[in-house]
Amino acid sequence: MLHITGAAAEAIDEITGSVPGSSGVRITALPEASTNGDGPTAVFDFHPVEGPTTGDEVVEEQGVELYLERRVVPFLDDKLLDAEITGDEVRFMVEEQG
Repeated sequence: MLHITGAAAEAIDEITGSVPGSSGVRITALPEASTNGDGPTAVFDFHPVEGPTTGDEVVEEQGVELYLERRVVPFLDDKLLDAEITGDEVRFMVEEQG
């Protein structure tokens, strides 16, 4: 299962707090990006939503909710979601759980 760091929870809370009616952040898969010679790269999109869509896996941790599109679940299983917040910008990172 995907776990969330304190920084990621803070970022998700700020995102949902800034969009009226949103209760969490949904993670979806974007079409494969260009490769760097090592094969295709999975690219994810994070956007605030009112709630999960049918088939989404819901992750509730540290007071925030993430809704994982079915296609991203295999990529994020047993991973750690972290975030770097710089001013008004958020950069999410998916890491191996330590």
